[in-house]
Amino acid sequence: MNEKITVTSLETGILKNNIILRIDDDIENSTLRPYVDELNEQWFTIIGANNPDKVEALIEKYQKQIKLIIIDDVMPTWENISYGESRWGMQTGLVVLKNLMENLTLGHIPKIMFVWWDNENIKEYCEKNTVPYRKKINYLTDAFATDIKNIILNQ
Repeated sequence: MNEKITVTSLETGILKNNIILRIDDDIENSTLRPYVDELNEQWFTIIGANNPDKVEALIEKYQKQIKLIIIDDVMPTWENISYGESRWGMQTGLVVLKNLMENLTLGHIPKIMFVWWDNENIKEYCEKNTVPYRKKINYLTDAFATDIKNIILNQ
């Protein structure tokens, strides 16, 4: 599997300081592309990593500009997450979320789980820690962009 860090319109974003970090193993997924495009149209700059091991470097580089972190639920484990811990990749996003929540310097950055199907462990953790839990299948792209904008504005 190739590692990829994608930066979408970082130099052309109207509000360059409104960066959203997207953690998703399939950054180029055409199914999710409309969501990313809509967020770009809403003047957010999207940066993404398809490898949870690379998240820390992106956060370190853009920490002051990141306004929100969107986390996918199912991803490969890569180097720093064990198969057992992530339930064989089915909860890698939950492990990433927990690590981000435990990082004191990132506590102020809102996070959102953007999942394909319900996962009670992830849902319960999100409810307990007031992290928005959204199902991809339930969202129109403009509604998702509006939801993201509201989360950022209400932080």
